[in-house]
Formats: sequence, structure tokens, C-alpha cells
Amino acid sequence: MADQQENTQAAVLQQPNGQKIYLDLTHSTDWVVAGSIFVSALISFIGFVITIYVVKKSTESQIKSNLELIQSQEKQNKIETAIHLSKEKIDAIRLTSADFISLYENLLYESKNLQNNLDIDYPIEYLVDLTKKRDLMESLGTKLELYLGNSTSEEKLIRADVILFKQRTISNITPSFRKEKIEINLSDLKEEVRLFKEKIFKFLNSELTKVKEGE
Repeated sequence: MADQQENTQAAVLQQPNGQKIYLDLTHSTDWVVAGSIFVSALISFIGFVITIYVVKKSTESQIKSNLELIQSQEKQNKIETAIHLSKEKIDAIRLTSADFISLYENLLYESKNLQNNLDIDYPIEYLVDLTKKRDLMESLGTKLELYLGNSTSEEKLIRADVILFKQRTISNITPSFRKEKIEINLSDLKEEVRLFKEKIFKFLNSELTKVKEGE
């Protein structure tokens, strides 16, 4: 009987009319505790879900940022490499064309001199040296063609001049070796060289401008 009284707690309220109302405090307290635990667990779960979502979004954002940084660095490296190669190409064309033009002009004067003195028998050493100059000029012309490429109209025009100068050198010097008389107009040939230089200068300035603008 005592145990039953300990397990059952009740409050008695006295109404004005004398009736008694019993409130089961034990059951009411159990529901409040259960509700509190449920709400607490729900809040914790929601907080956990939100934390996971925030961490996931933060990680995705960081990964995206890292990928964009890597892509940006790769793009910058490609641009720097292209600029470096362009500068190397410009320097190669400038140096090669300078040597090519210098040798071509020298051989023009040599061919004119040979034509003016067909009756002279030149030493073999001179003829060998002249042949080496001619071969070197042809070699420089071939290098210049390769450096220039053949993708733009400017490059094609310059390449055409290089090929013409190589062929003309042979056609001007070879007859003199055979003691054959030909007409060599230095004024016209020098004018061709002047125009060729202008093409080279214009092309190099254009290429240098592209490098500075990062194209």
C-alpha cells in the first residue's frame, strides 16, 4: 500500500462547490521531459544538417577557387611561353635577315665586278671564297624562310623575296664563272633590297606590337 502511494503523485484542487479534481503530476511531467528531449534532439539534428551543408558548400567553393587559380596560372604560363617564343622568333628573324641582306648586297657587287672584268683569271682561292659566300647566303635564306613561316600574307611576300634573291645570286654569279656576259643593273637590284628591308622592318614592328599587347 505504501509502495502504491509512492508511485502515484496527485494534487487535489478544491472547487467552490466542494467537488475535488485530481491532477496526475507524474504523467504530465513525463510528457514535458519527453517533449523537451525531442525538441532538443530536433534542434541538434537541424544544427548538424546545417553544419554539414555549410561545410560542403565551403569545401565546394574552395575547390572551385583552387581550380580557377590553377587554370589562371596555366593560362598565364601559356601566355608567357607564347610571348617568350614570339620574342625568340623576332630576334631570330632580325639577326638572320640582317646577315642575309648583308651577304646578298656583297654578292651583288661581286657579281657586277666579275662582269666588268670577265677577261681576268681570278685566283682559285677567290672563287672558292665567293662560292662559300653564295652557299652561306642561301643557307641563311632557307633559315629565314623557316623562321618566318607561311601563314600570313606578309610572311609569304617576304619568303617570295628571299627565294628570288637566292635564285638571282646564282643567276648573277654563275655566268661570270663561265665568262658569259649578262646585264646586271645595280640600281634596280639595290632598290629591291631597300624595299625588302622595309618589309622586314614593318613585319618585325608588327610582331613586336603583338607581343607587347599579349596577342
